[in-house]
Amino acid sequence: MVGADRANKLVADHYIPFHPAVNKGIQTVARAAQAQGIDLSVCGEMAHDPKHIPFLVGMGIKTLSVNPKFLPKVQKTIMSMTMDQARTYAQTLVSQTRIKDAAKILETRPGQ
Repeated sequence: MVGADRANKLVADHYIPFHPAVNKGIQTVARAAQAQGIDLSVCGEMAHDPKHIPFLVGMGIKTLSVNPKFLPKVQKTIMSMTMDQARTYAQTLVSQTRIKDAAKILETRPGQ
């Protein structure tokens, strides 16, 4: 199961935002948007999670919509890495096919 309602106690344990299928889906959407010259924005928890920000930025997503209280953390995360680091991180993460391997990559994010 890839999709799960985080608020539903019956399936909340299946919520895995870094699931390889989710990462590939983000990559597919990001590439399609870039090919068409369309700006892509991500909002929600992933957009302010320091483990996911390098992945999103490395995928070419330039707009992260976050609650203002998260701005300092988001800015610090982005400023702590180079674009090359973000791209390499994103490609490494998206190349993972197992959940446990993706989880390991998330623990080694650039700028840590």
